[in-house]
Amino acid sequence: MDPRLLYDLNDGSIDNGKRRRMNHNANERYRRSVLNAQYDQLARALPLLCKYNRRPSKRVIIEAALAWVYQTQLNEFRYREELLRLQRENARLTKKAAQQHF
Repeated sequence: MDPRLLYDLNDGSIDNGKRRRMNHNANERYRRSVLNAQYDQLARALPLLCKYNRRPSKRVIIEAALAWVYQTQLNEFRYREELLRLQRENARLTKKAAQQHF
């Protein structure tokens, strides 16, 4: 019997092992297509990759995502430090202005 055939010659039913393998293969193709679509979506969302003319590799997408996360965390830390500095400066100036009115 040709191994590519899915039907048993005796009763015409699909062999159970082959059916399971076909189902697994279909599920795996679907899983890969969803994952690849998510990689594409991530690449389009990243500022470093949105100007690429062709689809970057998965490795490049992950590296750019990590770089963006690290840079965003660093920026957040700097903004918090600047906010604290400005709050202290504001408190100092407010106190100075209040003292000058009296």
